[in-house]
Amino acid sequence: AVTEDGWLSINYGFGRGFNVYVENKSSNITSPDGQVDATFERAATWLRRHGDTHFFLFLHTFQVHNPYAPPDLYKSLFLRDKDGGDLPPGQAIAAHEKMLYKQELRYTDDELTRLFDVLAELGLDKNTVFILVSDHGEAFGEHGYYGHGAHLYQEVTHVPFMMMGPCIARGHRPVQPIGHIDLAPTLLDHIDLAPTLLDLFSAKPPYPLPGNSLLALAQGRERNSALDDANYYTESWSPMEAIGPHQFTPFEAPAFAVRVGDKKLSRYLDDFQLDEDPLEKHDLWHERSIELEGLVADLGRYRWKTARIRRILETRHGGAAQPGSASDDRRVLLDPTQQEKLRALGYLQ
Repeated sequence: AVTEDGWLSINYGFGRGFNVYVENKSSNITSPDGQVDATFERAATWLRRHGDTHFFLFLHTFQVHNPYAPPDLYKSLFLRDKDGGDLPPGQAIAAHEKMLYKQELRYTDDELTRLFDVLAELGLDKNTVFILVSDHGEAFGEHGYYGHGAHLYQEVTHVPFMMMGPCIARGHRPVQPIGHIDLAPTLLDHIDLAPTLLDLFSAKPPYPLPGNSLLALAQGRERNSALDDANYYTESWSPMEAIGPHQFTPFEAPAFAVRVGDKKLSRYLDDFQLDEDPLEKHDLWHERSIELEGLVADLGRYRWKTARIRRILETRHGGAAQPGSASDDRRVLLDPTQQEKLRALGYLQ
């Protein structure tokens, strides 16, 4: 694994099961510039040494994360909005942040291309499955909020989930909703992708995994009917919400959301029909349909289960410590360098 520390510090147990766990710490801790190229270069070096054996390589970068710091070469891109018009005066700051965000994306795309070139150079593009996924998106004022925090609108929860490799259908884009919970069963599915991958993908977990395998869907062979009725949950325990760039307001955490098909319900009583209302402008809560009542019950069960798990964890750690309190184990484990990293990324005030 090659990561950029932060919440993925080895102190939290993320290094378990890895032979090598690298935390790439940038020299300028308050800015993420230059990290993705160093992170991918470390990965390329490891691949050149170990690419002739079966491997699992996990890469993590904060590059496309505020504070946005694209290299100078990319600062001439996306100077206008998508329609080519001038930026709206009242949204100048948000528009500027979104422009920097796009520049970061393009820079990361180019660095990813370099990594793919290394895979091709080593002949690994023929027998390696590559999966790209993000943990969250970013809001730029779509619902009055910015960045990612307590609210769970689509601009934050709808993220890329891409697969490429042998037996994966090129250019195939399934329309069914999927989630992060499907990633592990996809990796561990008993499907003979290719002779060289059979051992890797035939590992059997020690306990039943939640979620659904997406391999058949990714191969374009069939529609996965299990996904039509699958419940996808999202939660946030952030006590703050950004109402403007670098402007925060307290939020009564936690926030929960559940999505089944094209229907979505949020804890703060927002319900949307996403196929007809993808921008989540029309709240259907007042209609109280039968489908909505089912989502209310599903979300209630999930909230109860989550609260029970938290009570168990708090009991094991000697009391119900609040995040950020002196007795909170998560705070005790942060060294000064880590605190600066998380403060720069907006996770600590």
